[in-house]
Amino acid sequence: MIVSCDAQHHGQQQKDKIGLRKLTGETPLPPDENDLADVPDEPVPDGPVPENPIEPVPENPIEITMGPDTCAEAEAVSVGDMIQASNIGSSLDIAVPCESFYGDGLNGVWYMIEGTGSGIQVYVNATFDIQVGLFKGTCDELVCEDGTAGDAFPFTDGDLKFASDVGEMYYINVAGVGNTEGTFSMEIIEGETPANAACSDAQSIEIGEVVMGTTDFGATPVDIPPCSL
Repeated sequence: MIVSCDAQHHGQQQKDKIGLRKLTGETPLPPDENDLADVPDEPVPDGPVPENPIEPVPENPIEITMGPDTCAEAEAVSVGDMIQASNIGSSLDIAVPCESFYGDGLNGVWYMIEGTGSGIQVYVNATFDIQVGLFKGTCDELVCEDGTAGDAFPFTDGDLKFASDVGEMYYINVAGVGNTEGTFSMEIIEGETPANAACSDAQSIEIGEVVMGTTDFGATPVDIPPCSL
C-alpha cells in the first residue's frame, strides 16, 4: 500500500497530540476516523461458535411415604394442611361401613382432626379410585359420620364437607376401591357452617317465600334422622 506524505504527516501529528496529552495527564481525545483506518478487524473464528450451556437446576422431589397404617397411629392434621402420602403397602383394615365408604377390609391410611366449631372440607386427589370415610368416637368404637367415593370417572378425587363440633375428634380413612393403591394429596379447608345446620336451628319460612341457602358444611347424613325441636 502506498501512503502519501500528507497522510503520514497527519498520522504523526495525531500520535504527537495523544502522546503529549498522556505526558501532561490530560484525557486523550478520541481518535478520529483516520486514526482507525489502519486498525485491523478482530479475526472471526472458523467453525461453529462454542455454546455456553446452562447447567440444569437439580430437581428436589418430595418423598412420598405411606400414611399411618392403623387408626391408633392416625396422624393429626389441622385446617390449612396439605398432606402428600400413599396407601401403597398398607394392611387391610376392618373399618365401619359409612355411606359411600364401604369399610370391611380396606387398604386405608388414617388421619385425625379436632373439630373447630366451623365447617371442615377434606379434599382428596389421588392416582387411584378412592373412597374416604369420616368417623367419630374412638378407634375401638368408630361411629360413622360420612363417606364418599370419587366424584366422577375415573373417581380419583372427592371431598367431604361437614360441620365440626368444637373439641370433637374426627378420624379420616383414605382407601382404594377394590383395594387399589397409589399416591394422593389431601387438603384440609375451613368453611362457614350454615346458621341452620342443626335441626334445632331450622329456619322458618312462609308459603311463597324464596329462600337461598347451601348444604355445604351442613349436617352429615347420620345427623339427620332424629329431629326434635
